[in-house]
Amino acid sequence: MKARLSVVVLALALVGLAANAQAQVGSGGKARGSGGVEVFSSEQQCFPGFNCFTFFFPSGETGHFNFSVDLDGLLPLIDLTANNPVSGDQIRMTDGSAVVNHVNKSLSGAGACEVNGVAGTCQYNASDRGEPGSDDFFTLQYTSPAGTGAFSGRLLSGNIEIQ
Repeated sequence: MKARLSVVVLALALVGLAANAQAQVGSGGKARGSGGVEVFSSEQQCFPGFNCFTFFFPSGETGHFNFSVDLDGLLPLIDLTANNPVSGDQIRMTDGSAVVNHVNKSLSGAGACEVNGVAGTCQYNASDRGEPGSDDFFTLQYTSPAGTGAFSGRLLSGNIEIQ
């Protein structure tokens, strides 16, 4: 009987830990960051009898981004801008969602954006991997009739802070 009780107590403790970790995901918070990451060039290829695919290739160029996210109020406040020097695209988030994971200090979100003033969609992820920011990570993918592109990688410059 004692062995079963111990197993039940251990199981309840593990469930409690998992629920506690889950509660920390998306339960408010703030994040901000700016810097540069590698830009990927995109190329669309269509194959007879198949769909078209977009392939991304490293460009060797640095794209710059700036964001601030505040999830402590009733509505998320998201300000994200970026520029792609390869294509000349200017990206600005206009509406979207964000989730802060306090356990692994990461941020992810998606929503509507403008690419060169034309409506599109964006997805982004950021990871705060300590100071001074050289191990931080940022990814942005965007699509609109005006342009498609991606930034991704460890920061070449700048810092991300997730609270």
